Amino acid sequence: MFRPLFSDPSNTTSSERHLSALRTLGDSLPAVLKPTKTQLEKAHFVGIDLLPSASLRERLLNVTSDVARSFINESGVNAADSDDLGHMIVWGDDPLNEMSWEFSQTILERWGWLLGREWVTRANFWRRQRGETALPDW
Repeated sequence: MFRPLFSDPSNTTSSERHLSALRTLGDSLPAVLKPTKTQLEKAHFVGIDLLPSASLRERLLNVTSDVARSFINESGVNAADSDDLGHMIVWGDDPLNEMSWEFSQTILERWGWLLGREWVTRANFWRRQRGETALPDW
């Protein structure tokens, strides 16, 4: 049976509805998508919620919504079709395993300040598997 997430949508802001939905859905999500404490408390761009990396979500929650939206759109992490931007590859069959994610050199160069060293290390792991030269740590 359908039950509304909000008793009276006219009494809440979009941000409040978003946070309420996260609280309501949180327990039903896979462990890697369960909202962090900050996600449940701070208004943010909804695209952040789709990332299976709590550490990356936390980083995105600490920048402006415009910066978070730009990163998500530019990196292609929420690309809906197979003709994506080519800035991220998911290796293997489990897109919810962040260890399977490899950001492109372009994304790491532009967004390394946000992503941090572990994403460069992860990209270098995948590059070594292909016999490519490692990227420098930024």
